[in-house]
Amino acid sequence: MAATQTGEEGLDEPGTPAILIARNPADDFVNAGLFNSTNAADIFGQLAAQPGMIVEQSDHLGFPTWVVRENTTDSVTILCLIKGYDEWIISAANAPTDVFDAFEGAVFEPIFNSLEIHER
Repeated sequence: MAATQTGEEGLDEPGTPAILIARNPADDFVNAGLFNSTNAADIFGQLAAQPGMIVEQSDHLGFPTWVVRENTTDSVTILCLIKGYDEWIISAANAPTDVFDAFEGAVFEPIFNSLEIHER
C-alpha cells in the first residue's frame, strides 16, 4: 500500500516497524500520489478487490472510517483512514509478521485510539 511508503530513511528498511500519521485535505493525498481519488469508498473498494487485502468499514469517533490490512509472508501493513470534517486522517503501520501483533497492541492501537478530531 503506497500510503505506508514515507520515503524517510530507515522506515523502509526490512524488519523495521514503522508508523505514519497524517492529516490533510483529501486532495493533498491525491496530489502526493498516495491515492488516485478523493472518494474514500472507491479507493477502499479497489483495495478490497486485490488479493490478500482485508477491508472493513466502520466509524471512529462518529466519522466514516476504513481499515485495510495486508498480510504477506514477511510483514503486515494496516492502514486506517478517517474521513473527518473536511480532511482525511490517515494512520498506518507496518512491521514484520512475527512482531506485528505485539507492535499493533502496544504501539499502533493506543496511538489510533488517542486521536481526536476537531473542526478547524
